Amino acid sequence: MTLPESSFWRIFVVVGLVVGLAVGVMLVRQRQLTQTSAKYTELEALPVNVTDTSIGIWWRSDNLSPGCVDLVDIDTRQTFSQCEETAALNHLVNVSGLTPSAKYEVQISSGGNTVLLSPFFGAYIQTSARPDFLAPQLVIGKVTVSDSSLSNATVFVGLDLSDHFRFPLAVKTAADGTFTADLAKLAYFSPPPYSAYFVEVTDSTGLKLTEVSLGVAEVDINGINLNIK
Repeated sequence: MTLPESSFWRIFVVVGLVVGLAVGVMLVRQRQLTQTSAKYTELEALPVNVTDTSIGIWWRSDNLSPGCVDLVDIDTRQTFSQCEETAALNHLVNVSGLTPSAKYEVQISSGGNTVLLSPFFGAYIQTSARPDFLAPQLVIGKVTVSDSSLSNATVFVGLDLSDHFRFPLAVKTAADGTFTADLAKLAYFSPPPYSAYFVEVTDSTGLKLTEVSLGVAEVDINGINLNIK
């Protein structure tokens, strides 16, 4: 039995809608996975330490050199610049003195090369609105590798959220592997409820060594102390 032409087209349209829906779901899921699993070092260069008056940029380079960051206010075109004092492969530059709720274009240079932020972040980074006074919530930690102190490493601390991306904190370790981070800065963007922190550590070259989820209560009591085997 041959189907009428009108029935054929109905079936064709329905199949097309089903396939389109499936592809759409797959793309959305892929986007979600990118947002939640491409945490920090996989993005090559990313904003960190974002508050109402500051934006930090972390990135890594192939050549040992100091790096610079220029932030250009989209509305006023005022430029805020900060450069590293020493050469590095694992770069962390914090720029302060910014305006709350302002939008900034990010320009990164390192060793004569331009470094680009991932398109994931869009055309600009926006500071948060000026928050109510937040008392510092300092957490002290230490990173070791096989019980030896890890110096000049980067420690990222973010909120362990499955369906949201929030700018992480990023700090460098001292010669003895210790660091201090102000967890209160993670609340500048009104985060959703969370019960754990996501911590990622690189070595001095920017190579990721480990990532771990730590409960809020555990961090409050014991800080962040990691011994990487």
